[in-house]
Parts: sequence; structure tokens; C-alpha cells
Amino acid sequence: MLRAEIITADAVAKEYRLSEPLAREIVAEETQRALRRSWVAWLVFLAGLGLAGFLYFVPGSDKTAAVWVLLGSMGAWMLAGRYLAGPAIRKAAKDKAARLAQLHD
Repeated sequence: MLRAEIITADAVAKEYRLSEPLAREIVAEETQRALRRSWVAWLVFLAGLGLAGFLYFVPGSDKTAAVWVLLGSMGAWMLAGRYLAGPAIRKAAKDKAARLAQLHD
């Protein structure tokens, strides 16, 4: 069953019996793909960037607040990408595990 959740490379490696580097590669690749293709991820990124820019350029504001908002929005952007990539990560890991099993049989 495909579930949408924040998936770690460790969980993928254990669930599909893949090596840790291969699981990290699958997670990173699918997360990047989700970040590039999802309008939700772009919305999170642009909203955070816009708010940080606004806070930075408002006269009399604390510039460090803009930096913290920018860092927080980048973290939220990555989490959104990882969440949205969950089903694709599981599918790619399942396919890779099946191909590796065929090679060993």
C-alpha cells in the first residue's frame, strides 16, 4: 500500500533490504523530483522567500529575523518535498529491490 509520509533512507533500506547508500540515493532523487514538479513545494518556497525578503527590506526591522524565516522556509520546503515524494520513493525502492532480486536469482 502506498502511504504519504516523511520517509527516511534508513526506513527504505530496512523495508526493502537495500544498502544504505542506494536508499539515500533513491530518497534524494525522488525528493528532488518532487521539489521540482510540485506546485505545493514551489508555493512553500516562494512564500517563505517572499516573507524573508519583506522582513529584510522593511525599514527598522531586525535583519536576523529575515534570515531565520528564510532558513525555516527552506526546511519546510525540504519537508514538503520529502512528504510529497513518499509514494514515489516507495515505488522506486520496490522496483529497485525487485531488479536486484532478479539479478541474484
